[in-house]
Order: sequence, then structure tokens, then C-alpha cells
Amino acid sequence: MPTPRLTSERCLILSDGGLESAVVAAIAAEQTARADTEPPVVMAAWWGSLTDLDLVLPSIDRAVARQADMFGLAMLTDQTGYPPEQSEDALALSEGAQHSQMLLQAAGYANAIGIRRIVWPVRIGSALRDFEQARDLEQLANTIDRSVLAGRLATLDAGGGQADTELREVLIETPVVDFSNIQLADLAGDLSVPLDGCWWFQDRQILPSAHAEYKYWAALPVLNARSSAGAVEIKSARVDDLIGR
Repeated sequence: MPTPRLTSERCLILSDGGLESAVVAAIAAEQTARADTEPPVVMAAWWGSLTDLDLVLPSIDRAVARQADMFGLAMLTDQTGYPPEQSEDALALSEGAQHSQMLLQAAGYANAIGIRRIVWPVRIGSALRDFEQARDLEQLANTIDRSVLAGRLATLDAGGGQADTELREVLIETPVVDFSNIQLADLAGDLSVPLDGCWWFQDRQILPSAHAEYKYWAALPVLNARSSAGAVEIKSARVDDLIGR
């Protein structure tokens, strides 16, 4: 199937260590290798269920680092886009409000290292409930609107409230937001994305949520047949080196 293209500018990729994030990382690595440019920066983030999040986050941390290393991408190690501590105020926020906070926070981190393009591998579908456009059209529209509006607000914040005719727009992309499960699996197979880079692979025997994800994706013939460890390799970079530029 056709491979989505990401922004041509260097970007910050939000990663939850899942298959969607691995696919986006593979696309970014391939584009970077072809263009011979500096690799994107990856930042760990989470926009899924808050259930047992304290148990899941260590798995995500490890998977994000594995994916960044696997595809030769730089990694933002001192900041994350994880939900705030589960205080009463945090729990009172809707899922959408939490996503908005995460995107604006990520935009601030990206701006600090001179990046104005953010890639959010959010997807309406999941291993537990596939995406259906007729049923999920409103959620799809809200997710896309949120990314666009968060980008506009981040643009204003980056300008410090000052009028600037040369102010560069902050863009937040959602390249796989409307992919069905089989479309995502097909693309992962085409890109030879290894399943062992996903957060649910390593801890599938101890975390029920990880086991459910692994059981679903590993059973798909298209992934078993074409996914391998043959990831694109490009020169990686340290974000610490970028900040001083």
C-alpha cells in the first residue's frame, strides 16, 4: 500500500512504543536516508488508556528507546509527554483535554530545540476495536481538529505574543489516524517493522494489556510473513548536541 509521507522538515515524533509509532519511525528513517538529512527526534508519550499506567510506562520507556535505536533516530531523553500524576485535578480532565496538554507540551519541547514540526502517531482504531469510518467519523474529526488547533496555539506561544511576519507555523501531523488494523499491518509488513520493538512484545507474559496487543498483531499473517529485523539504518544523533546549535 502507499506509504504516507511525513513533513520534509526535521520533526519531533511522539512515540508510545506501539506499532503505529514503529511504523512512523520506519517511514521517518527511510525518508531521512533518502534525503541524507539529520534524523528526526523521538519523545516518549502516552495517549492511551490510563488503566495500570504505572505498570505500562516502564515498558513504553524501553520500547521507545529500542525503536529510536533501531531506526537510527535521535531521542529526547529528559522530557516526556506522559499524563500528569493521577491527582484529583488530573483525573478530572477529559481524554481530549489530556491530549491537548500533551501536544502543547510537546510543541514547547520541540521549539526549545528548534523544531516546528510534530508527528503524532495517534490512531482511532486499536487491537481491541478496529476503526470504522461511519462509526468513528466524529472522533476522527475531533482528533484532526485538535492537532490543527494545538499547532496554531503553539505557533502563537512560540512567537511570545509578538507580531512577526516571519513566524514559522507549528504543524502537528497525524499520518495514520484513520488507518484500519489491516492497513497498519500491511504497511508495517511492507516496511519490515519488527514486532519486538513494540512495548507490548517484551512484557507480554506479565502485563495483560501487553498480552492482548501481542496476541492480536502476532496472529496476522501479513506481519508474520514480512516483518523482520531489517530496519533502515541511518546515522543517529544526540539531542544534547542539538540544543547548543
